[in-house]
Amino acid sequence: MAVQRFVVLFLVLVSTSCAQYLHTLKSLRRFSCSQDAREQPLNLSAMSGYWYEAARIPNMDIMKCLNVSVPPTADGKLKLRLEYISTIHGEIHAVKETVSFPWNNFTKTSVFQLHYKTVKMNVTVTYKVLYSDPQLMIVLCGYSTISPFPLFKLLTRQRRLDQNLIDIIKADADRMGIGSQIIWTEQSPDQCSAANRLATKIIIIFSLISLLNLFNWNYRIKFRVMF
Repeated sequence: MAVQRFVVLFLVLVSTSCAQYLHTLKSLRRFSCSQDAREQPLNLSAMSGYWYEAARIPNMDIMKCLNVSVPPTADGKLKLRLEYISTIHGEIHAVKETVSFPWNNFTKTSVFQLHYKTVKMNVTVTYKVLYSDPQLMIVLCGYSTISPFPLFKLLTRQRRLDQNLIDIIKADADRMGIGSQIIWTEQSPDQCSAANRLATKIIIIFSLISLLNLFNWNYRIKFRVMF
């Protein structure tokens, strides 16, 4: 459920920043992920293993160190294991979760639907595979009803993408007028491990504070009963 909330927050941030991004994202609006991205068979055996997020559009720095573990088979459901560092509002949280997709005609043709429903909101975000090379990279586009702009993700097999390939992508994006909207995400083992350790320390500290508060509360109750 965390990833659904995360994606919805991401879309809300994009939507509320429309005026800021209107000029640089006008090229993206001409691209329709729902219509222009063709469905393609999902070969799990070839795509299985670890993938690292190298870049995404739009430029919203609210997470880093995302890696996705894809299983070689799906038994009724496709279960993807996600690990990332959430940096929303400057707060660092290490997140590990499993996101499940029904093994239906959508998922089998590389279409992934995330649903988030509350009393006030009912959102479906759809991701499609635009391009895939099982040994190198996956390019995904996404869309939803609450954002006028498509989303893009670049996942790679290696933590660090070859600089020559980065330069080619940057050059193409600049020619399209969207270069400023690409965020190259953090995947350095040192940085990701340090952030993970910091997030773990924060969780431990808050846990200790909670335990101390509980201890003090119980102690005060016992003290009042005795006297």
